[in-house]
Parts: sequence; C-alpha cells; structure tokens
Amino acid sequence: MRPPAPLPMHLAGRSFTSSEATASGVSRARSRAADLVTESRGIRRPALSTETLLDAVAPYAALTPLGTISHTTAALLLGIPIPWRLQNETAVHLTRPPGATAARRRNAVGHQRRLDADERTVMDGIAVTSPARTWLDLAATLSMEDLVIAGDYLVSAHNRHFGPERIPLVPLGELREYLESKHKIRGVIRARKALELLRIGVDSPPETRLRLLLHDAGLPAFTPNFPIEGSNGSPPLWVDLGCLHFRTCVEYEGAHHLTPEKQASDRVRDTLTAERGWLQVKIYAGDLSRGSSWVASRVVPALRRNGWTPR
Repeated sequence: MRPPAPLPMHLAGRSFTSSEATASGVSRARSRAADLVTESRGIRRPALSTETLLDAVAPYAALTPLGTISHTTAALLLGIPIPWRLQNETAVHLTRPPGATAARRRNAVGHQRRLDADERTVMDGIAVTSPARTWLDLAATLSMEDLVIAGDYLVSAHNRHFGPERIPLVPLGELREYLESKHKIRGVIRARKALELLRIGVDSPPETRLRLLLHDAGLPAFTPNFPIEGSNGSPPLWVDLGCLHFRTCVEYEGAHHLTPEKQASDRVRDTLTAERGWLQVKIYAGDLSRGSSWVASRVVPALRRNGWTPR
C-alpha cells in the first residue's frame, strides 16, 4: 500500500482543523488517512505527534467562537501545579459567555461564565483565562491543600543572591483584591479561605504540603524561603521553612537531594545552619505521606530545645 503523501510542513506534527487542511490544499481523502487520528469533529492529529499542549488545544479554540481555554486546561498551560489525576485529563475545557451555546464536542468540556476583560489573557493567539481567574475556577473542585499549592505557585516571588529572580504570576495583594471583587461565583468562598493560607516564596508543592502539615499540627508558624543571616557580611543561608522565634528550620529532601553534587552542598548547608545557632530538621517524601502528627513528631523536639512549649 502506498504511504500517505506528506502533510504540509506547518500541519505536520500537530493537531489541525479540517478548514486548515482544506485551505492548505490537503484533500478530504488525505485527511481521512490512517496516519491521522480524529480527535473531535473537524479536528485531526498525526498519530505520531509529539505536539505541545498549546498546539493540541488550538483547534478547539478555533472551532469555538467566543471560547476561552479555562479550568484545568488553562492551569496546565500556565504551569499551575494540579493533582496528577487532572494532569492526565485529555478533555479540553472551554468557557463561553452566557447566552452562547456551551461547547459540545468529543474531548471537550463546555462551561458558561461571564469573563471580564482582565480575566482573559492570550497565549500564541489563543484566549486563556488569566492566572487569577483560573485559580478561582479551580477552587470549585480542588481540595483545600491542592488549592493552596496552586495559589502558592501563583504568588511565589524571591530575589536571592543565587539563581534567577522569581516574579509572581499574580502578586498576593492583587489576588486578594481580585477575590474581593467577585461575588456569587462558585468556589469564591473557598478561594478566600485558601488565600489566607498562601505564603510568598514557596519553591515546590511538597514544601507547601509540609508547611500545611505543620500548621495543622498546631506548631509555630514557619516562613517559606527564610534567610538565616550570617556574620561579617557573609550571604544569608536560605532554608525551605524557618521559624525565627525558635531558631528552627525544616528542609524538604526531595529526590534531587540524592545526587552527589547536591549532597555535598547539603553538607555545607548543614554545617552553616549549626554554626549560626539554628536547629535543622529534614523531612522526606515518606514522612509527608504519614500525616501531620508524624511530621510534627519530627519537628517538635527541635522546637522544644529552643524554648517552645506546646499549649
């Protein structure tokens, strides 16, 4: 059997609409060849495609007038961390204004919401809900922990003496003002509750989970990305979570700490922490899975040694 003719270069390797194919001179028979998968009505994808998510959703946006990519699809496009089960979701979420028919097609989930101009952004020509609006939409379905993890990512900011500066997708104050302006929207009450648990400076979801476990256990407040100051002009030592009043810090040891290079730098960090009069506690992934009581039991001895008394 003769292999199918090559697709035009601008269509090869990504999803495209039937209209795009026709405009590019691709025959109907070629559009139905075995090397193409029908993703949804009027959308084809090369079977061996390694396209980006943005390429994958573009045809759905093109075929949905007034549609905006939203909810978990928008979160993935914006890099917002969401649970693994949602990361593997194949359906594309599309929001259209009230009065417009909700998107109804295979592999699409339609929503009807009124979006203000500042609740939409554009990515490579595709309308996507803004980071703040996306987080508000997620508030209706995510657990409180997962919502705080997503929110910490949005507001995270730091400018340390090493590494690139991190600019927040949404400054915390701006996110607060945005939520205060929203009323009678599904999830807004939960979003406001989650907002009070957000902290600036978090580098990863496990760090958020760790902080929330310590909070749930009733331990003193820990500040993310905390600088332990040195003497004689030496640079600060940045720790994952620091409690200044009781000079105790907690480090989350993820898989990247297992490399020889990282272990060597960790030994230097451990020495400096002790020299600066702080007690350090290391928490691992297995500890997080055992819950707040277990994690607290690892941290409480250090807090007690530095003067903390449980209520």
